[in-house]
Amino acid sequence: MEKTFRLFIYTAAILALVFSASAGLVEKLGNASNQITVLYLKGSPYELGYIHGRSCKTDIAAFYGKVLATAEAVGATSALLDGNYRKMEPYIPRAYQEEMQGLADGAGLPVELVHRMHAIPDLKEFQCSFFAAWGSATVDGNLYQIRALDYAMDLHLQEYPAILVYQLEDGKRFLNIGWLGFIGVISGMNYDGIAISEIGDHYGNEHETLAGEPMPFILRDILQNCARLQEAVQLIKNAKRTLSYLYCVGDASAKDARSFKTAADICEVYDPTTNPNPSLRDVIYLSMSIGSPWNGKMHEFLRPRLGKIDAETGLSLMRDLGTGNVHAVLYDFARREVRVANASADKIPAYEREFVTFDLDRAKEKFAVYEPAVVCEEVNILPRRRLESDRKNSTSDKPCSRIDYELDKEESIEIAIFDTLGNLVATLFSGMQTSGSHQTSWNGKDKSGQDLPDGLYPCKLKSGRNTDTLKLFRIR
Repeated sequence: MEKTFRLFIYTAAILALVFSASAGLVEKLGNASNQITVLYLKGSPYELGYIHGRSCKTDIAAFYGKVLATAEAVGATSALLDGNYRKMEPYIPRAYQEEMQGLADGAGLPVELVHRMHAIPDLKEFQCSFFAAWGSATVDGNLYQIRALDYAMDLHLQEYPAILVYQLEDGKRFLNIGWLGFIGVISGMNYDGIAISEIGDHYGNEHETLAGEPMPFILRDILQNCARLQEAVQLIKNAKRTLSYLYCVGDASAKDARSFKTAADICEVYDPTTNPNPSLRDVIYLSMSIGSPWNGKMHEFLRPRLGKIDAETGLSLMRDLGTGNVHAVLYDFARREVRVANASADKIPAYEREFVTFDLDRAKEKFAVYEPAVVCEEVNILPRRRLESDRKNSTSDKPCSRIDYELDKEESIEIAIFDTLGNLVATLFSGMQTSGSHQTSWNGKDKSGQDLPDGLYPCKLKSGRNTDTLKLFRIR
């Protein structure tokens, strides 16, 4: 059912912009049978999520349905995922929580589904592979790094691959190489030349907890906040960690990398001389787990190629050893490229498929000309003189904004204001409403009458199964 909203501003206490979301810039890489969705996202945390959800809402709904149904079938019930998320939620940065709420609103899904999806990676560790090589180990002295994700193909992740290209409000940019509807990072690179790889491991339950920041958000912290390798080292050391993971962080400018053995109470940092497996000069590598026989396979593959390692070496290793069944990535730092392969819907492993190349500099050009398109919902701002006149006569109880809406039949509705985490701020109307034009207002206060801080406050009109969302920006 279509509903029409009109927002009128009556005092200067709230200057509001109301809009339904912008669609992000969406591209497809690869051919029809081997495509990756590229989505460019720009704005505040909530806007990043809303644009993401609105741009790909059909695919995200289908993806969530398949993944969560499969998870339920193998024992990862909604109750289990909800419980795990609640344990981790206090440690998830507020910006990511706002982005998840925006994603839910944009895709028209309950935010609980978004939370469940982001609780899955810390449910159980899965084994993967990585290496980084530079200096005397490579053909040109430049840094090369791989990330091979070996995971459950029955989970359907490979059916919705994506590269999310972020530009944050502070201008920082990074690639999140993963899937539609997933804002955490399991593979990625930022525009300062920092790249990450990850392996799941297990050092005993006594070293693990869910009272910490989920692994995909720690990796995203690195891409958002670190421009140098040493910054990433400190971030990982200081993080409130959860389960057992091995990490690799490469730094293009330093032509250097480090690997990490981590758990809730473990953080060991390795260079080529302290790598826990037989050392190779200017190379770090790990496969499947800290003590897996696969480390011997990696060593045997890399040792005869020392001094000749290049991008093709990384691709060949994944293909020849058979690692990276769901998702495989090569970071070519000097060329500012990533090469990505994903398993097919019929479960052909990623390492056997064609790698698709994404050029970071091309993305910079896109952002230079791209602004998310805002679609307004009949917004009317009163003349400035009216604002000034009303300010003179206003009192603390005077309504600050008036929201006009129209219904085409009598029905039960609710109009409410929320914060960006989805918490109810104030209910403006709840009950049966006749067809036709109606008004309600909001004075910038919460349900207890307290003034709210400046920021974004989604306004939602719910009727039956339908929800329309407007965005109010409160500015004093």
